[in-house]
Amino acid sequence: MARCVLGSVFILASIDKIQYPRDFARIIMAYNVLPNKFAIFIAFTLPWIELCLGVFLIIGIYIRESATILSFLLIGFLISIAYKALNGGIQSCGCFSLKESNRENVIILIIRDVIFLVCGLSLAFFYKKQPKIRKTI
Repeated sequence: MARCVLGSVFILASIDKIQYPRDFARIIMAYNVLPNKFAIFIAFTLPWIELCLGVFLIIGIYIRESATILSFLLIGFLISIAYKALNGGIQSCGCFSLKESNRENVIILIIRDVIFLVCGLSLAFFYKKQPKIRKTI
């Protein structure tokens, strides 16, 4: 269940960013944590990574690896959100929608990402593939 929820979240999060990478780049640049050239590179690559890892989780391949990478991404997101909140506030986190009008509550963003991080870490550390049931004749 956790892998399908986390996979769906990251697939959903990638859609707007894939469609509008320049808008996503502007949001990343507004965080002021990365050089602009690196922010542009991240804006064009991160959504595809999120999409692929989300699909991997849902279809059940590379589960521990995908969950580990997504957990590292979530830690980065948490650090970025906290940094931006302490240095001027967040206009739009760029998480699911790139619209400027979507002002998110920082506390809710952090709680949400911590919940996703717990899901990711639980999959990374505790996921065990279900044994295949073999039919005997």
